[in-house]
Amino acid sequence: MSSSPPSERDAPPGDVAALKRAMRSDAAARRDALDPGERSLHALSIARHVLAALPENGGAVAAYLPIRSEVDTALLIALLRADGRSVGVPAIRGKALEFRLVEDDALLEPQGFGTRAPGEGAARIEPTVILAPLLAFDAAGGRLGYGRGFYDRAIETARARGPVLVMGLAFDAQAVERVPFLAHDQPLDAVVTESGVRVPSAAASRSR
Repeated sequence: MSSSPPSERDAPPGDVAALKRAMRSDAAARRDALDPGERSLHALSIARHVLAALPENGGAVAAYLPIRSEVDTALLIALLRADGRSVGVPAIRGKALEFRLVEDDALLEPQGFGTRAPGEGAARIEPTVILAPLLAFDAAGGRLGYGRGFYDRAIETARARGPVLVMGLAFDAQAVERVPFLAHDQPLDAVVTESGVRVPSAAASRSR
């Protein structure tokens, strides 16, 4: 586990944002440095753990199409769809994300930042499960993203509609002692790595 930056508990928001920026390049470099073959094997384990952890209500799942060295979700999406689940991937609309249904004949369009999604005509889903990519995570459910806030806003919107299970997908090597946390940051309900499902500990969550 990598060391974390100084605690942000009493730091002004600008200082916390600076701490996050300092962590991102290191977190991205550590993830990029993982052997591609190992990443592929770990993605298989992660898919298996996600499938075992999902609620059995058959609700829609928001996944993502990976960029760079993120956990590859191709097999997981295929297995979810084979199980009869509606699966969506994020599309950018202004400062918000919407999750567009993945279908066999859907053409994927660039969304910016290297992401792709079905086009404007695709159906939208309202997920009961969100699988989120990340750069780093901690034991309290903290998630370090790319700094644009898309997932925080999408998760906040989904939680306002009703119960939703938010799971980050990551490799064990992406764990850090503490992710800097701001009031608008949305904590994860769990993180799924090649080792299994990590649920935030009560003690770690209380220390926020």
